[in-house]
Amino acid sequence: MANLADEIRAAVHCRGGHVEATTRDILNIVQPRLEALARERTAYALGPHVRRGNVTAQPGQRLTPREIAVLRLVATGHTNARIAAELGVPEGTVQQRLKGVFVKLRVHDRAHALAQAIATGQIIIDTEGKGEL
Repeated sequence: MANLADEIRAAVHCRGGHVEATTRDILNIVQPRLEALARERTAYALGPHVRRGNVTAQPGQRLTPREIAVLRLVATGHTNARIAAELGVPEGTVQQRLKGVFVKLRVHDRAHALAQAIATGQIIIDTEGKGEL
């Protein structure tokens, strides 16, 4: 892969001291690199399971009903162990579901996952004061 600076220099043509490259030209070079870097950093932050490909979630996908169930229990302050007990699954399953949630929502922790799920309408907050999600 060519050096990013070299790619930008090649895209920028100078004639009489004037640059003949649009912001879009440069963005088309830089954006794929930034997206790849973001994917690498997300995978690193989420841990070795994601780096080894054990999580099949893709950023931007909708949450599954089971992932939503896990997030609802996260919202009530439950630990992974308590969530596992409530759902009748192993704690490792809860961890994997949360990793999938993090990838899909492009976040790195439980609080941000919950906030992003609410912001994207994947979890609805009770506005009538019943205390339900």
